[in-house]
Amino acid sequence: MATIEKEVKETKNQNVCSYGDDPANKDCDHLALPGHKHCVLHSPDKNKDKELFNEAFNQELENQKDSDEPDILDIEGFVFPVEFDFYDTGFKGLHARGATFLEDALFFNAKFNYTDFVGTTFEKTAYFDIATFNDKADFSHATFKEEALFYETKFMKGADFISSTFKKNAYFEDSKLNDTLFKNTHFGPGTSFKSADLTKVEFRSMSVSCCEFIDSVGLEVCCFRHVRWNNPNIVPAFKDLIKKDYEFNLIKWISAKRNKRWILADEIEQLRPDKYQELLSASENNDLKEKHNDKQSKSNKLDNDKLYAIETAYRELKVNYENHKNFPDAGHFHIGEMEMKRLRKGWKRFLSLSNVYWAFSGYGERWRRALISFLIIFTACALIYNWQGKYSSQSFSQTNEVSQPIEINIPLTDMDTKSNKPMIVNRKIKFDIEPLKEKTIKPNLSDSFLLSAKVSFLRTDSFSQATTTLTNWVMIFEIIFAPITLGLMGLAIFRKFKRN
Repeated sequence: MATIEKEVKETKNQNVCSYGDDPANKDCDHLALPGHKHCVLHSPDKNKDKELFNEAFNQELENQKDSDEPDILDIEGFVFPVEFDFYDTGFKGLHARGATFLEDALFFNAKFNYTDFVGTTFEKTAYFDIATFNDKADFSHATFKEEALFYETKFMKGADFISSTFKKNAYFEDSKLNDTLFKNTHFGPGTSFKSADLTKVEFRSMSVSCCEFIDSVGLEVCCFRHVRWNNPNIVPAFKDLIKKDYEFNLIKWISAKRNKRWILADEIEQLRPDKYQELLSASENNDLKEKHNDKQSKSNKLDNDKLYAIETAYRELKVNYENHKNFPDAGHFHIGEMEMKRLRKGWKRFLSLSNVYWAFSGYGERWRRALISFLIIFTACALIYNWQGKYSSQSFSQTNEVSQPIEINIPLTDMDTKSNKPMIVNRKIKFDIEPLKEKTIKPNLSDSFLLSAKVSFLRTDSFSQATTTLTNWVMIFEIIFAPITLGLMGLAIFRKFKRN
């Protein structure tokens, strides 16, 4: 009996579209195409009959008008082999989940309330210019294989572009993107947010390497979290972004392994053209490549104007991070600012104190380097003192007692003036014994480190102990540089753990 019921059921459903077989999809009661599993609306065949599709689609529109929700257009999973044109059309709701547009999709000046483009694929250009989304729009997991045009588009309650992919250029210029979320979004070679309203827009866990934010507004309340920002033209492209009071929250900058700091790609362009070429190769922006090659052919010298622009960018980023109480990360940009300032001096930088500043403490940001510098100076000076072994023993336990002048009674024979007879007289005679000179000794190693510690901390009783020319010069060096390195270490620790 069960076998008969199964055969009847299979016979009944053998010509029905199988789109609804997937539990994630809605049921479809249209007949499947001969020799296919899907109806003409859901068939993924790019060469299917366009006239037959148009006829079936128009019939579907008529059927939906008589449904319980006549103002909601449901095209879930439809595969459009023809241009989809809804120019200047109003939708109470559009359910396009999983749909595929094989040709251009035109929603120019369209009005939407409820909108669902989850998993939608746009094989050709998608036109959403001047469109208005009155309710939250959902473009999660959507794929734009050609250009996506959102010029002057208004997302009144935001949109979700979670895990969406833009393989070509995307334009959100002059658009209103309030409360829009871009998470794990993959942008193509060029994405422009020029003059867009980015109030409360969030970019999370993605790369915006080829995005432009020139003249964008609302950046002070726009958030970037765990974002990779490796833009070869970051200084001009983010000029307004850097200057505004924008909080760069958890941005992943390029990390320079050699000096362990965040670095702008413009600095790589100036100092490491080979590395910059690798960065360009990772990017798909051919215009940037041509511009860089042309620039390299003109000159290989450092451009002071460019270095100054990069220095300014580092300074503004540093101030921005400090204003938002992120002092440890602000140190990355302080180092970049100081490095650009040093490089702008040309060959004079080799005679500059900034080299010493960098070597001893990483421009006051590397407290470990300052500590290591102090320990090297302290130890080296102690070993020299021990090697010389000639300085006053006054401050050590081995001292020579100095004899004091003494008086001695000595019997002398003298003539008595009255009796003219000889007589013995005791006369006191003072002996002024010449003081013994202090001996120079060769102390043990602990004595040498003790002396080095006294010199480092400017103990005045240690300054008179040098008895050789070399020891004297070593003491002068330690007196100058040991306290400096300690001060730089304290400054670096203060900057690293500074809190207000």
